[in-house]
Amino acid sequence: MRLHFDFTANALRLALAAAALLCSTSAAHAASLFDAGADSLAFPGVADYRPDRYTGPLGLAYLLVQKPCFFYIELGDTDEYAHRRDYPSYLSALTEFDDFLGQLDATLLALHRDAIVIVTTDHGRAADFGDHGADEPSSHAWVVAAGGPLPSRGLRVPAAPRHLRDIAPTLRLALGLPPDGSAFAGSPLEELLAGEVQP
Repeated sequence: MRLHFDFTANALRLALAAAALLCSTSAAHAASLFDAGADSLAFPGVADYRPDRYTGPLGLAYLLVQKPCFFYIELGDTDEYAHRRDYPSYLSALTEFDDFLGQLDATLLALHRDAIVIVTTDHGRAADFGDHGADEPSSHAWVVAAGGPLPSRGLRVPAAPRHLRDIAPTLRLALGLPPDGSAFAGSPLEELLAGEVQP
């Protein structure tokens, strides 16, 4: 599946707003976001969990200031609410995640137009919703990939089992990087790539 990067006037306004934020975002602002997250209650998680309302803005501030060539962010409120079996808050966290994706899209548009974006889960959910589950269906995860050299392929269901470890080799191939020769490296997700996969 491919995210649609909308270059309409509204998207351009969002990109310009993100560019304006880039000019006003400072290390001090990022530090204040970090401190707010560190000082917050862990809810809906426990221990040293930082809620998404702090992690998302902190990640976007880092992206704008540092402009890394690779950016990874993990948001977990949906999983935490599911473990609490709090379905309404789970749905609310999904809505907030969707808003974050819109902000990420605007930020990436302000920085460059050829970014690859991959969104995935690290596990599925059991039938009781609160647990990850040990059965085959609840171990399934999904991937949405868009941008850069990735073609619009629509919904793809792989013929053989795929693994999260297959994402890194897919990115390496899409970006023209050499393959990872380690024993634990996965295989490129050819379902996301154009043409034949070159080993």
